[in-house]
This record gives sequence, C-alpha cells and structure tokens, in this order.
Amino acid sequence: MRACIEAGAHYLDITAEINVYRLGERLSLESARSCVMLLPGVGWDMVPTDSLAQQFSRVAHPVLPRIALQVATAMSRGSAIRAGEIVGAWLMARVDGALVYTPHAMSALFNFGDGNVTCAPLTTMP
Repeated sequence: MRACIEAGAHYLDITAEINVYRLGERLSLESARSCVMLLPGVGWDMVPTDSLAQQFSRVAHPVLPRIALQVATAMSRGSAIRAGEIVGAWLMARVDGALVYTPHAMSALFNFGDGNVTCAPLTTMP
C-alpha cells in the first residue's frame, strides 16, 4: 500500500484479512492526499457477501442477515496457512463504523443443500 501511495498507483488486494483492512484505514488520509485508491478485499468471498449485505440497506425493515461461505474444494497451501491464522485471530465486527472486538461470536449451523454444516465466525470483512 505504501509503495502504491508513493508511486501514485491504485491498490487492489484479493485477500480478505483484517490486518490488510486496518492498514488501509490507517493509510486512508495519506492515500486520499495522493489521489490513490486503496481497495483490499476484492477476492471471490468479499464480492458476493458484501453485495448481499448491501441489499439489506434497501429493505424497509430488514432481518439481520446470516451469511456463510462454504469452500467445496481443497484449499491451496497458502490459503490453508492464512485461514489458520485468521481462525486464531480476534473476532471483530463493524459497529457504527468502528471495528469492535466480539469475543462471544459463536459458530452457527448452515445448510448448503446437503445437511447442516458448522461454520466458524471469521473476521474477514470490514
């Protein structure tokens, strides 16, 4: 991100890792002064889940959405390593624009078509 700001180049990142988002937030004023866009989270998991969540702003009296992803194939070695790091990280949620520690987030059951699967909460989205 810093290299992009210095070079005047926009930044896109396919990861969905909380530390990448937090760095982007810390550098947001500097990037704005340089007219550089910092955009982490453009990977496959962020686009559909964020798009779905955004639709709830259009509903008069929405019910809190429950969104889950299932990876039906084996993960790459790098993805498995990062997933292990994310699972061990603090769980965060965005509340009124601020990232808030949510230590009591619980696993939940989701049915993707073949019966219930336990899904663990992860901090990946801003």
